[in-house]
Amino acid sequence: MPAPRTMLALTLAILVTGSAVTHREAIAQDKSPAVAIAINADAQWPASVLLITAAELADSWLPFANHKTKLGKRTEIVTVEAITKAYGDGDTPQRIKACITDFVESRETRWVILGGDSTTDGGLVPDRDTAHPRMEWSDVPTDLWYVSETDWDANGDGEYGNWATDRAAISYATRAAIGRIPVRSKADVATFTEKVISYETSYPKGTFAHEFVVTCTEEKGYERVDDKWALVN
Repeated sequence: MPAPRTMLALTLAILVTGSAVTHREAIAQDKSPAVAIAINADAQWPASVLLITAAELADSWLPFANHKTKLGKRTEIVTVEAITKAYGDGDTPQRIKACITDFVESRETRWVILGGDSTTDGGLVPDRDTAHPRMEWSDVPTDLWYVSETDWDANGDGEYGNWATDRAAISYATRAAIGRIPVRSKADVATFTEKVISYETSYPKGTFAHEFVVTCTEEKGYERVDDKWALVN
């Protein structure tokens, strides 16, 4: 396996035809032209954590990413702006989903962090708006869609998660774990990072610091909890 050149980096290769290839293929083939956003140097596989954020916040996430990398969870930062230029067709959420799928398949990513809030105009890192089964809403936000194995739009009408028309394309099985840190400014990122580092470098004694509780309203739902979701220190 060739050694990647950049750490905390997005290496997205676009062939002359405009089709995207995976990171592993891009580095192996050294194709040009390519879109490369280097946040730090000396990347390695796997990229355990993919952190997606807005360009204006990217540098602010470096201390957090470096901290996670030191703990053994190599973290790469990519921007929404770079993703929209590098990944295929469709709206911004569809391109983000394509990027996540690429990272999971080619960089062995297990965790995805959306590092920015989502507001009504798309926000820093947009969510996927979905339909509510009992109301006329079609803008119920969700992030689970990004890591779902399916697209949630069976009839291709652009309305996602409509149980009446899209049921065949709705799956809650996921490719990776995902979470959102809804920051809106560099100051928010700095405050969050400071608290995370403070906590993770001074764990209290006891097993509770390394465990979490999963609740579920569905009978026997616990049997479907995937052990690989656990963040092992």
